Amino acid sequence: MGTAFERLESEGNGALHRNSGLSDLTLQLKRRLLAGPVVTSVSAESRVPTGYDPGRPPALGPGEVDYGGRLAVGGATARFYVTGEVGFTVRGGPRSDEVPYALELGVPVHRDATVRAELRGAQTVRPPDSRPGTFDPALADSRYSSAGFALVLRGKPLDLVFAAQRQLSGRNTLAGTRFWFSIWGSR
Repeated sequence: MGTAFERLESEGNGALHRNSGLSDLTLQLKRRLLAGPVVTSVSAESRVPTGYDPGRPPALGPGEVDYGGRLAVGGATARFYVTGEVGFTVRGGPRSDEVPYALELGVPVHRDATVRAELRGAQTVRPPDSRPGTFDPALADSRYSSAGFALVLRGKPLDLVFAAQRQLSGRNTLAGTRFWFSIWGSR
């Protein structure tokens, strides 16, 4: 379960729009199918709006419930780990359903620190919508691929993640680089 506080800006057609607040709440259940040597799991996921106004640009989310599932496969040695996943998301409202995918490689650099690299993206099941007017990525049918790096600091009771993600390609999606910080509970 997770959400994020976002501060967004959108400039276009001679206007600057700003919005901030909690983005969609993500709920996920995951079940391991195989324990090794290649670990395989399935997950069910839902994204639920947190009460923001999807009509206020730039939107913090689409204001619709999305749900889907994913298949993940991964393995690890003492020197690195690698995981891959593919899924299907049924998106609420008029947006196209999508096929998300990801590939991640992690390398421990210290007993409590890991550097992580990832490729991530999504393809819609129908051509992206390109309606004229003000573009809002949270409401669009987007296709994209991105690459990212992160530093994960493991500790009890919290893990800290410092990350950057760069858009490699896309249509109806934000360009540029995103930076974020995450806190995860650990046991």
